[in-house]
Amino acid sequence: MKRGTARRSWKPLEQVYPTPVVLLLDLNMPVMDGYEVLSILRANPDKYAQVKTIIVSGTPYGQFVQHGFSEFIDAYIEKPVNQLELIEKITIAMQELTQSTY
Repeated sequence: MKRGTARRSWKPLEQVYPTPVVLLLDLNMPVMDGYEVLSILRANPDKYAQVKTIIVSGTPYGQFVQHGFSEFIDAYIEKPVNQLELIEKITIAMQELTQSTY
């Protein structure tokens, strides 16, 4: 990976922010994995307070917890994804964002 590529991958979130965001995040992505994204969120808690993070990943939850990021997410869904569960988690996150912005 070229130096700086991961930071450029972060630009889409920076462009929509500070609008409240529900971020669906896979842990196993090319260029910048989900753990790197969570590190950025964790390093800037005030800046990203309006980001609700839902992990959608094939990584088992127990393995994810070992990385120490579980308190920085709003929900975790293991693949294969149950569509109703995903819709429920997104709805809850959107409701929380709506309540916190008004």
